[in-house]
Amino acid sequence: MKQTLITSIVIFIILSIAYLSISGAPLRVHASLICSFFLAYVGGTFAAEKQWFTRSKHSTWLWCGLAGLFMFDVLSAWTIGKRELFMGWYFIYPMGLLGLITLQIFGEFIGKKLSNR
Repeated sequence: MKQTLITSIVIFIILSIAYLSISGAPLRVHASLICSFFLAYVGGTFAAEKQWFTRSKHSTWLWCGLAGLFMFDVLSAWTIGKRELFMGWYFIYPMGLLGLITLQIFGEFIGKKLSNR
């Protein structure tokens, strides 16, 4: 198992625990957000590290991020009563992808620094 994958799992756990401790949402909302974040972030790192696709690492992160954001959109529209599918897509998708790609780059940087010790 590569250091980058371990780093992304640790970052995922830290961010998930921080989210759970701050948010007061119901359990179904927590489950939908954490599952979609797992697909978008850890799934993207795993797919890029194992080279499942012939695409570059950055495009794999982008496609997994889009899949995770779409999963978030569908699950949140299903679990939150006032939320509709693609509600605020023009903000959620670009900002979500920017955040996920930034997090991927940060995780890769930390993983490389830890493996060079």
